[in-house]
Amino acid sequence: MEKANGHVIARPCRARDRGSGIGRTCTEVLANEGATVLIVDRNPEGSSVASQLEQADQCVKFVQTDHTNESDIRIVAHTAQSLLGRLHSVVACARISGPVGQVAAEVPLEKTGTV
Repeated sequence: MEKANGHVIARPCRARDRGSGIGRTCTEVLANEGATVLIVDRNPEGSSVASQLEQADQCVKFVQTDHTNESDIRIVAHTAQSLLGRLHSVVACARISGPVGQVAAEVPLEKTGTV
């Protein structure tokens, strides 16, 4: 994304897994800076995040998606193109580190790939 005087110039952006945590914060920051954001998340909570931000006059849309399902990804691509025209950036923070409360360095590798 481009910056002008330290601020983001409104550009279309796809945000992946934005319903909670770091992703939600990224979405809020991008939207507050004027970016148009498409939340793509398997968690239906992303819909309420988009609604809250839209009520604050920010341009945020939501698509619930299973990132392992090719037809879901096609729907995301079609939605992004029809709503945004094109993408200038993608923010992805979908990885789950494993059991909640466990130190990341102690989580076995096979448990870190869950999306």
